[in-house]
Amino acid sequence: MFRYQGKINNASVHFLIDTGATSIALNSGTARQAGINYKKGNQKVVQTASGLVKAWQVSLNSST
Repeated sequence: MFRYQGKINNASVHFLIDTGATSIALNSGTARQAGINYKKGNQKVVQTASGLVKAWQVSLNSST
């Protein structure tokens, strides 16, 4: 895993990069900070280490 300081929609974001991951996740606070209206995405249920949780699938145009 690697740490990286980047931006999403010009909002500063701390990334934790897992090179074996198949998807990425943002918490709701980071999504709001980046101006992402995640609740307009497709709602899913995903498995985490803590069990099943609600998630919303969105697409980002780019990140730096």
